[in-house]
Amino acid sequence: MNLWPYTSKEVPSMIESYYPYSFRAGFWRRVPAFLFDGLMISLLRSVIFAWLPPSWLVSSLSEWALNLLIYHGYFILLTQLNHGQTLGKMLLSIQVVNEDGQELSWKQTFFREGIGRFLCNQLLYLPYLFVAFTQGKTHISDYLSDTYVLKDDFINISIENEKELKE
Repeated sequence: MNLWPYTSKEVPSMIESYYPYSFRAGFWRRVPAFLFDGLMISLLRSVIFAWLPPSWLVSSLSEWALNLLIYHGYFILLTQLNHGQTLGKMLLSIQVVNEDGQELSWKQTFFREGIGRFLCNQLLYLPYLFVAFTQGKTHISDYLSDTYVLKDDFINISIENEKELKE
């Protein structure tokens, strides 16, 4: 479903000029979403680890691998299967869309939520600060996958505009 009535070549200029940056989710809106997702991941991890027999976690490597799988699995699966939203993003009314205003492909989701998050975490979460200081309110994951995190207000306005153009 195309959320915007523009072609892909027009969108980058539209994002920067037509739609104000106030429609993009900034640092202080994204941080609570991330923290809430962290809480959900911790709960999920606790449930999974409680079900596993102790013999599964004999080495720190297996525990590390399982933690990595849970963390990235949460972000990849929820973002892809829930229209660009994790539970935290739903709570804060923000959504990830691609540069065409459409839902992400599996490839984009993998690069954004898998590789991008892994890089940000390995760099002590510092790349997340880019959201506060870049004009486009983007960080390394957004650059890797050509995505934007927008407030739901923007999505709703775009859908209304699309409906009006069809009529």
